[in-house]
Order: sequence, then structure tokens, then C-alpha cells
Amino acid sequence: MAPNELPTMSLDDIVATALSQDAESDSYWECVGELHRRVNREVFERAAEMCSASDVRSRQLGLDILAQLGSQTERPFLENVLPIARALAEDPDAAVRTSALSALGHQWDPRSLPTLLRHQVDPDANARWTVATAIPCVVSVPPEPSAVAALLALMRDEDSDVRDWATFAIGSLLVVDGNEIREALTERLDDPDGDTAGEALVGLARRGDLSILDHVNELLGNPRVGNMTVEAAGELADPVLLPALERLHAAGWAQSDPLGGMLETAIAACRSGKPASRDG
Repeated sequence: MAPNELPTMSLDDIVATALSQDAESDSYWECVGELHRRVNREVFERAAEMCSASDVRSRQLGLDILAQLGSQTERPFLENVLPIARALAEDPDAAVRTSALSALGHQWDPRSLPTLLRHQVDPDANARWTVATAIPCVVSVPPEPSAVAALLALMRDEDSDVRDWATFAIGSLLVVDGNEIREALTERLDDPDGDTAGEALVGLARRGDLSILDHVNELLGNPRVGNMTVEAAGELADPVLLPALERLHAAGWAQSDPLGGMLETAIAACRSGKPASRDG
């Protein structure tokens, strides 16, 4: 099946095709994406019906369709989707629970938060990861203390992917600060998962925490340093880091990293003293 065939296919054919695919495959999500674009009652009713099916795959597909039916700013079936997703968040099947929690996050509605918080200790790591990704989408400004507490707990999860996303959420997505936040981020600097440690570094740098300055400078001395360390340097915006950044520039680091443009940004920030995320 070619993606350009999907717009010409019937709802029944797309559903049948999706159910025949692995739920992690590109072809499955191409089918789901096509139905997301068909924002009409026929698609909603078919997806809602599947959410009541006896088989796991149908319930999962129904939720995946309902999750993003409409645009982020306009969810025409929001009031119908919320109770369906909340109910299926208690499904005995972990894949269904995960899709339900994801659907709640994609509604961008604070009423989803209590259900998400209940699943921060879900026995399934994918469900907990989904909680970590969904919480930033449904919090208020400033975020509810219960949401912050949940993410801080998930930063210590046994699963590295859960820790990584929770650290990213606290470090870069939520506008929160304080001793507890900085202590939690500092704890993750030594995380065995490099991405988690990198997110912690960026989170502290975004808060202007100069306690990491020497650590960042030392890491920049490695010609194969990761781009999150370069990003952290741009957030610290301290001229002390310029020599190390300029050595990376001379060595062609930007050409070898997929996010190589961060180096020029970091150099400019350290020259101006203005953190990269606040530039302009």
C-alpha cells in the first residue's frame, strides 16, 4: 500500500488495513494519520465503536484514531473522547491503556490530569512513558504541584526512556524552578543513559545554574561531544566556554552532528552573554 492511495480508500478499507499491520509500523500510523484528517462524525462513530470491541487491536486502533481527530486547537469530539479514553485507561491490556493515556494527552485538556497521575506507577513501562509525555500537554500555567511531583518521581523510574522524557519535561518543557527541581536535575547528571544525563544538563543550564559550568567546559573538550552539551553551553551563555566551542568549530564538529547548527548558536550566545533560548 502506497501512502498516496489512502485518500482514495474507504473508511472500512483503511480500518481493515490498519488492523492488519503491526501497531508500531509506519503503515499503521499512515492509516491512522489519514483518518485523523477526516474530521467527521462517521470516523468518530466508527472509532468510538471500536473502543467497545472485544479484541485488543480494535480498541487500540479506535483510541489511536480518536486521539488526534481534529487539530490541536480544535477537537470537535472532545467531550465524547474524554470519557472513552478515561474508561479505557483502566483496560487490563497494557497496549490499550497506553493508547488511552496518549489520547488523553492529545486532548490538551486539564481534566485529563487526574487519570494520568494515577498511572504514573502503571506496571507497564510504555504506559508510564506515555504519562511522562502527556502530563506537559495538560497542565496549567503554572503547573499543578501534583503534576510536577509525578514527573520528579518518573525521573527516577527504572526504565531509561521514562527517565529521559520526564527529565526533558521538567528540564525544558515546564516553567518550574527551585531547590527540589535543581536537585532532581543534578541527580540525573550521572544517569547511565546518556540522553537523560544530557536533558538534565540542558535543564540546569536553562535555569542559569553555574554549578555545571566547569562540567560543561570539560565535556566540550571531547571532539565527539553530544549536541545536548553544546545546547547547554548556549543556555549558559558564558564566555568561559568560548575557547572550547571554537575548537569544536575548527575541528568541523558541526558537519558531523545532525544538529550541528547548535554550535554557531552556542558560540553567538557565549559571545553576547544572552542565553540561546532567550535570544530575540
